[in-house]
Amino acid sequence: MDHECTSGTIPFLDLLIRKENNNISISVFRKPTHSGVYTHYSSFIPFQYKRQLVLTLLNRAYSICSSYELLHLEFEQLKTMLKRNGYTQHLLDNIIGRFLESEYNDKLSLLGPEPRKAYIRLPYIGDASEKAKGVITSCLSRIGCGSVRLITTYDYTRVGGCFPYKDRQPKHLTSGVVYKLTFNSCPVFYIGETARCSYARFSEHQRKRGPLLTEFTQHLVDNPSHKANFTDNFHIIKYGLNFTRTRKLAETLTIQEHADDTNMLNDRHKSILSYLFNV
Repeated sequence: MDHECTSGTIPFLDLLIRKENNNISISVFRKPTHSGVYTHYSSFIPFQYKRQLVLTLLNRAYSICSSYELLHLEFEQLKTMLKRNGYTQHLLDNIIGRFLESEYNDKLSLLGPEPRKAYIRLPYIGDASEKAKGVITSCLSRIGCGSVRLITTYDYTRVGGCFPYKDRQPKHLTSGVVYKLTFNSCPVFYIGETARCSYARFSEHQRKRGPLLTEFTQHLVDNPSHKANFTDNFHIIKYGLNFTRTRKLAETLTIQEHADDTNMLNDRHKSILSYLFNV
């Protein structure tokens, strides 16, 4: 454990176990580095999230504390920390009272058919969203839908969602892709895959000497007037294929999609995978 045990006291997970006069008591344990910082009451989030934060802390204390005295001390400590985070005394007392009432009430009174739940998604725009929820709930009660429990879920517009987290990788450095090569002066095309940088693979296609020429390179040899450049004629079809088997399969499926296109240079029966998919 990271914490030294004091006389008769030992921390274990969220528990602070204390032994006094052959009696064991359990309370909530917090590390010395605990800051007491929670979601501030002024945060721009639905009120139900703030209320649920308080209820979560109360339920934790109620489940851990071994006596009502320790529970009372924990509740007082929670109120002190939450008031530092903008929560008012009146609000905390109200939530604590409702929480204790729900715990002490006879559980048999809760038996019966559960109300049917209706979910509705609303954009969260502050108090207007809470008012809209109240209006909808009021309308449901007026038309006799008292057994329906309305549950709202909110959509958020994050500023970060409007911008990329980082710059997109340049095309010539992109690896693990299935690509399509075209020409400027004719409609034929070639489909391939590579685990290396895209520009390195394109440069290999430009080499017109060697024992293993691709269909694309052979077309360049047979038609010297046909030209291709990386910027305009190298098209990435699928990204993020870092595993060889996945990349080969994606290439085969792409070739099969163009199997009836006479302008495709690839031999769809050349690879074993292509042959299997064509059976």
